[in-house]
Amino acid sequence: MNQNRISTIIVLSLLIFSQSSTLFLASANGQGGTINLFSGGSASLSLSLTANQLDTNHSIEIPRNVTFESGQFTIHAKDELATPGQVSLDIGQDGITEWEFSGLGFGDLGHQNTFINNMSSQSIFSNGSAQSAEFLLPHDSTIENAIMNTTFTSQVPAELFEIDNISTYEVGDLDNDTRHEIVVKANVNIQGIPAGPALTTLDWNTTSGITLSSWVPTCGAGGDIAVVDVNGDNFSDVISIAPDNDSVCFHQTNPVNGTLSSGMPVNLSADLISASVGDINGDGYADLLSIHQGGIVSLRLYNDKLSTFDENSTLVVNSNGTTFPAPLANLYAGYLNGSLGPFSAVVTDDSGHSSHIQWVNNALITAADTFDGLGPEVIGGDIDQDGDIDLLSSTQLGLVIAENTGSTWTTTTVVSTLNVINATIADYNGDGNLSLIAPQFTSSDGNSQTLEGNLTLYNITTSSISVTQTILEPWSHPTNSIFADIDADGLPEHIVSAGEGNTFGLFIGSWNSIAMDIDQNGQNDLFASGYAGNGQNGTPPLQFQDLNGELQNLLSPLTSNPSYTLHSFDIKMNHFTYNFTSSGYGDFNITSMDIGYDFEFLVESEFFGGVIADALNQQQTAGTGIISIVLPFLSTKSGILQISKQITSPERRIWLCHQTQF
Repeated sequence: MNQNRISTIIVLSLLIFSQSSTLFLASANGQGGTINLFSGGSASLSLSLTANQLDTNHSIEIPRNVTFESGQFTIHAKDELATPGQVSLDIGQDGITEWEFSGLGFGDLGHQNTFINNMSSQSIFSNGSAQSAEFLLPHDSTIENAIMNTTFTSQVPAELFEIDNISTYEVGDLDNDTRHEIVVKANVNIQGIPAGPALTTLDWNTTSGITLSSWVPTCGAGGDIAVVDVNGDNFSDVISIAPDNDSVCFHQTNPVNGTLSSGMPVNLSADLISASVGDINGDGYADLLSIHQGGIVSLRLYNDKLSTFDENSTLVVNSNGTTFPAPLANLYAGYLNGSLGPFSAVVTDDSGHSSHIQWVNNALITAADTFDGLGPEVIGGDIDQDGDIDLLSSTQLGLVIAENTGSTWTTTTVVSTLNVINATIADYNGDGNLSLIAPQFTSSDGNSQTLEGNLTLYNITTSSISVTQTILEPWSHPTNSIFADIDADGLPEHIVSAGEGNTFGLFIGSWNSIAMDIDQNGQNDLFASGYAGNGQNGTPPLQFQDLNGELQNLLSPLTSNPSYTLHSFDIKMNHFTYNFTSSGYGDFNITSMDIGYDFEFLVESEFFGGVIADALNQQQTAGTGIISIVLPFLSTKSGILQISKQITSPERRIWLCHQTQF
């Protein structure tokens, strides 16, 4: 054999190690060994990391001239620790990470605070139902804490629109878009015109929200208005009633832009008490019906050829059982027998006797279905929900309910001190059930930020009225209410005149019911109901209150779901999402999500090509003695990172190699 160097690799032995406290396994000169402590002799480390600054303060000390066969340690994610955000380890700082907790939707170590799109918040439109973006949690992690701010703002955000000196308001479709607009009559100052009554409209659309039109002068300070399509063009017009002047002002709507024209005065009979507008003769055009002193019921039919109203025709209503004119006190008109029936009216005198006024054979008549018991204030609604209009009135004896049977009226007196002035019969929350809704007046403290007064709800049938536990507090000192769906989402907006001190106007907003299914089992877990504003004009968003920790309790069992996704460095992630429901349209807004969890991430060489061992081997140098290999961690936030040796480790087989020179 010559003297050339010949290298021969000899397999010496196959060894089996049980490594219950091993960090790194190595071999040198044919001998195996383990390293189970960090520099300084500690089996664990608590690193205080600074955001975006490489931490090189910790290392492991190893003998020179060894070859690492495997390596592992544990990174502890803990809810109670200040999270370092996303973390990476790059031994040798060669740009190749040996381990990292970093990825789209990972959030911060120990604290999930982002969704899978890396956004920390999201706004989700709901048309009755909605679903959040997904978020991730480590498989088999233990959820220690979970908080999230989830609110809802209705499509028409609940808020007060400041308008002083409101006289009255009604709704109708002025622009033929199938949605209601609001018409307000108020005493205002218009530049160049003396202060007096004027009209404005409030219209909603998805782009601009609610906008107010310019004011249009009208007549009849303090008088009512009617919003109805007078001329049959499918655009509602406005009739402003002026009892003091025995007249009305007719404001036609411009079909091109939905704006109101100047008021055309229309004279009525003398001594006007009240007026209403509707198609009484069934020709497709709305007519003027009014009551006057001397028992007179007056009618002016609309003439579509002349675009004006014909002269007054009258009917005298006599007191019950006499030939003397009745002292009329109240007029209630509408489609009393349902929307497909004729327009007619009930007129009541000061004795409580009521007559049904109808159009028969081209003339006004007093129908046979007269009845007694109503007082001077009458409100209407389909109390028994049979499709026609029933009446309700307060009297000295209590409340009188007049049930419309279609051919007659059946009255019931309910003992009650409730005053029905400005009361409304409506479905306030879209559940199909009607309530009697009455404003409760209280003294004012002059501060609109403190709530006084409310709208109180009563159960009502054709034979009973009972108070409920439900009160509505849209704004301080509500005085009147109308309920109409102005955004066509199936849920009525509450249109409420309110205010005190220096702040008065119309509150507009729907009563929403929302729910959240946390664990996607089809059963809602969190609930809330109320007005849902955006916080910009006095009404905050509607918010879920998780008083019993349902978020934590219901998510915790789901982290053991075997359906997960596998990510780099053997990180397993379960996917979650939230389901929402709402009674109307609007936006769910999720912010400040923070799901704190505990989990141990095993960093080991078996996965992804043994990168830990390879990285350590690349730092080796020839010779004898000890070298220190830095563990450089980089984090996105300032926080605490805890690492330790693996407490238990499986048995591992390794080949020990020895190089011999000849």
